[in-house]
Parts: sequence; C-alpha cells; structure tokens
Amino acid sequence: MKSFIAILPFLGIALAETQAQVHMFACQEKMFTGICTNIAVNSNACYELSKLGTEWIRAISSASPDQGAVCTLYNEEGCTGTKLKIAACGINDLKDLDFDKTAVSFKCK
Repeated sequence: MKSFIAILPFLGIALAETQAQVHMFACQEKMFTGICTNIAVNSNACYELSKLGTEWIRAISSASPDQGAVCTLYNEEGCTGTKLKIAACGINDLKDLDFDKTAVSFKCK
C-alpha cells in the first residue's frame, strides 16, 4: 500500500506537465480593441473557436499568446487548412498578413 500512495503524487505531477495550459488573447478588432477574450487551452491541443460561440468564427482581427508560447491560427476546423503562426507580442492587425477574420481553429505550444 505504501508504494501505491508514493506513486500517486508522481502520477499527478506527470499528468499536469503533459497538459500544460497556454493562453491566447484574441480581439474582434485590430489593435486589441472591440470584444476580446483570453482563451486558455491545453498545449498542443486543437481549439475550435466555435466553443466560444458562433460570433467568434472568422472574427479575430488581433491576437497574442502568452510570453514564450507560439499559437497557430487555421482557417479550417480541426486545425487544418491555411495557417498563420503568432508569437508573443502578437499581431495587432491580422489584415496586414491576409488573415483578418479568417481563423476557425488554433493550436498553441
């Protein structure tokens, strides 16, 4: 029984490390204005913007991940299709990169 109890904390730590959370701050207007949200996602997991409501599908005009993280926006569900990588400090106006109001899903790491 002692061995089993000693292993449980280790397993809890290992699970927490494999599912680290990353945040992406996204706004529906350029320059981080308009309606904004801070989305928490598991690292390397695909996130569908439809989870926030239909008003977020193809609605993002500016976005920024946590410091040290990189998020990739996709124009199709399931993190497929055309993609755009965003690093910390983000992008003030996705129109500059021909990705304004295009994102449907994203993945961060």
